Amino acid sequence: MLDPLRHRQLRGLVPGAFTPRMTAALEPRVEAVTESLLDAVTGREELDLVAELTYPRPVIVIAEQLGIPGDDRAMSRRWAESPLLDGRQTTSSASWWRPRWTVSG
Repeated sequence: MLDPLRHRQLRGLVPGAFTPRMTAALEPRVEAVTESLLDAVTGREELDLVAELTYPRPVIVIAEQLGIPGDDRAMSRRWAESPLLDGRQTTSSASWWRPRWTVSG
């Protein structure tokens, strides 16, 4: 689990991405992704909740926000599991990445 200080440092890489306004704007898409993932497992007797819902849902939504095509989701999964997130690198090693988040409307 990520310690609170590390979590704050990583969130600092994406200023404005997790504001109430931004998360509210994402709600319809998060719901649609959730429904799609649940549809894919409907009728099955067993389900790995983490592997089939709670892990892919944020990866899909975030990849879409970043403009990563669906065919490249495996790449975004590798990024999500990168050493940057587990503390083996510093946030300064990702200082080149400064996304700009906007909400239309």
